[in-house]
Amino acid sequence: MRGWITAPIIVDNKTKGGRVGARYETMQAVIAAWAKGDIDGALSHMSDDIVWHYAAAIAPPLKGKDKARKFLENFKAQISEVRWRNG
Repeated sequence: MRGWITAPIIVDNKTKGGRVGARYETMQAVIAAWAKGDIDGALSHMSDDIVWHYAAAIAPPLKGKDKARKFLENFKAQISEVRWRNG
């Protein structure tokens, strides 16, 4: 089924620079890449040894960029829109 999901981003967008500000800027870049359908762009902000807890309550984390790529490719094929919100 094609549909949309809301993905919360919980960061302090008022903090500029420093660790929290850098995380926010990275998430903004990932969101921008995803909005363009650019999986490579989204992955470029992830390390090769990423451990991604995308559904912690029901699924084990993805380990490694290759598994993250496969997840995003499958996700993109199933979901037509992602609505991001901060908080």
